[in-house]
Amino acid sequence: MKTPENQTMLRFALCLLKGFCPEHLYEEIEGDLIQKFRKDIKTFGETSATRRFVWNVTRFFRPEIILRNKFSVNLNRFGMFNHFFKIFFRTSLKNGTYTFINVAGLAVGLATSTLILLWVMDETTFDQFHKDKEQIYMIMGNHTYPDRTVTFPQTPGPLVPELKQLPEVVESCRLADTGGRILFANQDKLIYEEGVYADPSIFKIFTLPILGGNRLDPLPDNNSIAISKKTAIKYFGDEDPIGKMFRLDNKLDVKVTAFFTDLPENSTLQFEFVLPYELYARTDQYNLEWGAWTGGTSYVKLRSDANVGLINNKIHELFTKPHIWVRWDTNVELFLFPMNDWRLHDFVNGKQEGGRIVYVQAFSVVAIFILLIACVNFMNLATARSVSRSREVGVRKVVGAGRQSLIGQFIAESVFISFISLFFGLLIVQLLLPTFNELTAKQLHLDYTNPTLYGGLIGISIITGLIAGSYPAFFLSSLKAIQVLKSRMTGLSGAGVRKTLVVFQFSLSVVLIICALVVYKQINFMRNKNLGFDKENAFYITVNDALRKNFNAFKNEALQNPSIKSVARSDYNPMEILGGVVLDDSAWPGKTKEDNLAF
Repeated sequence: MKTPENQTMLRFALCLLKGFCPEHLYEEIEGDLIQKFRKDIKTFGETSATRRFVWNVTRFFRPEIILRNKFSVNLNRFGMFNHFFKIFFRTSLKNGTYTFINVAGLAVGLATSTLILLWVMDETTFDQFHKDKEQIYMIMGNHTYPDRTVTFPQTPGPLVPELKQLPEVVESCRLADTGGRILFANQDKLIYEEGVYADPSIFKIFTLPILGGNRLDPLPDNNSIAISKKTAIKYFGDEDPIGKMFRLDNKLDVKVTAFFTDLPENSTLQFEFVLPYELYARTDQYNLEWGAWTGGTSYVKLRSDANVGLINNKIHELFTKPHIWVRWDTNVELFLFPMNDWRLHDFVNGKQEGGRIVYVQAFSVVAIFILLIACVNFMNLATARSVSRSREVGVRKVVGAGRQSLIGQFIAESVFISFISLFFGLLIVQLLLPTFNELTAKQLHLDYTNPTLYGGLIGISIITGLIAGSYPAFFLSSLKAIQVLKSRMTGLSGAGVRKTLVVFQFSLSVVLIICALVVYKQINFMRNKNLGFDKENAFYITVNDALRKNFNAFKNEALQNPSIKSVARSDYNPMEILGGVVLDDSAWPGKTKEDNLAF
């Protein structure tokens, strides 16, 4: 019979064992100790058996027992990674041709996708630098004619001043193109620059930080001008440009009253200077007429809680219906067009449809197809090599490797190959970027400080590695160790799946080739289309007022040059298709307002 002292010692020893022993080992160790205790009672007696029981418990108080399955993985992690990299590099070097084809295929696919990613990022980030972009709108107009509806942004001059009466409108401004380049003269420098006429509120609507000058009133009078930082450096270097003078087109003297930060490449608005809108209004005889579309483009900044649909209705009731319909009947409707849609969306027959978003979506699909082709190529090569790696799988399974660990190993290998391919792919991108920029008329570059870019590249590499390595990993890990080690190789080649992958790969390739041929033929058609004149020896120049007034003298002087056969003038470049409307109801006998045409 157990004495109270012995029972206390036994309970204490069991509590101690339970405290430090891993849960999954406790039951087994406790059973062995109790079985040993019962044998010791018969041999040594109860008291000695109790002391031996406590001693046996304390003997289990060892690090390898206490830390079992707690820190062993961390303690061996370096060795596991070291082993993985050794196996990976040995296998890669042993099968150099296979590794080269895999890395080259993925590198080309990743390089192509990266170029497309850069282009897509540039297109989708247009105008995103503006602080209040969600509140900025352009006023567009749907103009309905007997055969179609045309949408364009030109608005009447009186519209913007009247918009200020709407409580939802925080700021509004008019912006008019200068009609071509303006000749800037400063000391010995004569340079043509491109800019706009605009109301001073342009600096309150758009994010155009004023770096120097009058920040509260950048254009205080009609003889003032705001220039970009690049323009200021071009003419004045490191000097302060404020107060400097320009003579424009040899007829107007203006003073620099402000200079602003340069507009980025991915901005819809592009200009190097801003002149007061009143200068433009003086030259536009229709600027005060509601029925004329010569007032330029109108922009508004709304309150953050404004209802766009409600404002469109107000514009209709307060301005379009009582003022514009008097001139154009009911075939004109003005509406707000959000800044986020300016770059990518267009209008077809009065409805928002098409635009550059179509190209963004199409090229994104092409990038996905190219990556899929590269991934399928990787899968085919990996499954074709299944015989050479099957014994490795068999040996690993014999020594205790589970299917999950094998899947993890093979997928890790493919992801690692994907990152190696990304490195070489980025080298290819760096080499091709100048040519790609020339082709797309952009200034793209790899900005590794941009989290969207490097996050996208890392994400693409991981996804590519996972997709490329998924089937080989699951296929190889499913092999039976006994069949492999006994050289029963039946069914190890994965021929059926490989045939499916090859068909899929070639189908995507055929689709891309057909698309490339169609695009090539369209471009070739546009290049070789007979335009009705010899464009090889024809060129045009933008004229100013002085040249326009003295055109005959210029023509006679030009024809004195034996290299010039003929000289002609036109309102517009004949290679550009510009729209216009008939403004005069007496354009032809019997014309009515319903006969307004766009041409």
